[in-house]
Amino acid sequence: MPIDIALTALAMPITELPAIAREAETRGYRTAWVGEASGAEAIVLSTLIATHTETLKIANGVIPVQTRTPIVYGQAAATLAHLAPGRFALG
Repeated sequence: MPIDIALTALAMPITELPAIAREAETRGYRTAWVGEASGAEAIVLSTLIATHTETLKIANGVIPVQTRTPIVYGQAAATLAHLAPGRFALG
């Protein structure tokens, strides 16, 4: 059964996210969910996780739509798609 994990800078220092994401990947977790309701910026956190893992999928659970234009969201999603082909979902 696939298992996902929520990674947030509210629960830990940002500097610990890469190691935790790698450990989750090693243990077989399928997706790391990153939100932005409060705390650190979700696209940056997603990029951090993507560049430190190889198979773990990254999905944004909550990103406020009023904080960026659709073009900025599109650029961010396209960039992450290049960094982590087939592993990023903008939500």
